[in-house]
Amino acid sequence: MRSSHTLAAIQATFDEDNLVANAGLLAPGALAQKLVVADLVDEHLKLPADAVGRANGGTKAMTVIGAMLAGGDSIADVDVLRAGAGPELFDQGRAPSTIGTWLRGFIWASVRMLDKVSRQVLARAWAAGLGPDLHADLTVDFDSTICQTYSTAKQGAKFGYTKPAFRTRLSRGS
Repeated sequence: MRSSHTLAAIQATFDEDNLVANAGLLAPGALAQKLVVADLVDEHLKLPADAVGRANGGTKAMTVIGAMLAGGDSIADVDVLRAGAGPELFDQGRAPSTIGTWLRGFIWASVRMLDKVSRQVLARAWAAGLGPDLHADLTVDFDSTICQTYSTAKQGAKFGYTKPAFRTRLSRGS
């Protein structure tokens, strides 16, 4: 299907000072503030001493989370929070170069530290009443993504969701 207009003739501009492209981030942003997510990150995430950009990890984590909620999938996409009137709502968003420097300081242990933050945020959310009624039925939907593996030596690769990953032939007559 073709557009009836030539793309060169179409122009998009921010002509309103109060325009916010991602106003839907207000609710998760307010929730993150209520659950004190940034402070948890600052408390638990300790980057190596030689890592550049170790300060303000909570603010940088909130910038990444906000960009991901807005549909970002790369470091450059954190700039979406700085477009239009975004800085008035998200006053501590960091630049892509700052986020990139911070992420390069991560090691395997950093991810484990963020796992701990994630568990504590979930516990706080449930304590605040955001979880389901524990006396009612609860449905847990685990990710059932089928991923291809290339070796039976990988843990859990011998059997998949649909069938055994590798079949061995049995010789008859012995």
